[in-house]
Amino acid sequence: MCARFSLLSVCTAARPKIANYPFTTLQPNLGIARQDGDTFVIADIPGIVEGASEGVGLGYEFLRHIERTRLLVHMIDIAGCDGRDPVEDYKVIRSELSHYGDLVDRPCLVVANKCDLPEAEENLQRLRAALPDQKIFAISAAANQGVTDLMREMAAQLRLLPPAEPFMEETPFEEAAQEPFKVVRADDGAYEVVGPGMDRLIGSVNFADEDSLNWFHRTLRRWGVIDALREKGAGEGDTVRIQDMEFDFVE
Repeated sequence: MCARFSLLSVCTAARPKIANYPFTTLQPNLGIARQDGDTFVIADIPGIVEGASEGVGLGYEFLRHIERTRLLVHMIDIAGCDGRDPVEDYKVIRSELSHYGDLVDRPCLVVANKCDLPEAEENLQRLRAALPDQKIFAISAAANQGVTDLMREMAAQLRLLPPAEPFMEETPFEEAAQEPFKVVRADDGAYEVVGPGMDRLIGSVNFADEDSLNWFHRTLRRWGVIDALREKGAGEGDTVRIQDMEFDFVE
């Protein structure tokens, strides 16, 4: 079985919890990337499967998160681990995006990962033949090969795109701070923060925008969420979950 590597864990300080299966992350993972003076947020969003646009699996949830992004980076397991067909996987994802709003028209980079494995070369040639007009970035996240060129291209593309709309602080969220919330321990060991105020907050943050993400962190601290997590025993690196988003607890 081929080991699975996340671009997020290579390009940012985030350490998403992943394993040797196609889709083991049930929540998007976020990390801030820095390249040649540029800073931007990367969201690792796996789990788009055939039928996602019709609600299969966690389809609606993941597609909703993709709507917040400015640039899509489609990472393909080019080694075809577990008998997967990389070309077919690409076609399935593009089909699901085409059935959900305008996502299929969003700027997209195609990345062939695991190019260091011997099974990759033939599949890479097949993918290039299937996408003759698409530049394909051949990388190995495990060996850190080709990642810098990909990061530079991501930064260059983002500079050309309209900036993300920053989230503006509004009075209703200060009212939400007065609503009770609680921290509970999930079966998997994560610390879950639940409550109506949390639901409204998480749904109002643009996680593709660094200013909005920083405001979100400040708001959690101002509302006492960080203190409540600490009182429940959360420590450095522990997983914190709010709705369908996961974060690492950082002191």
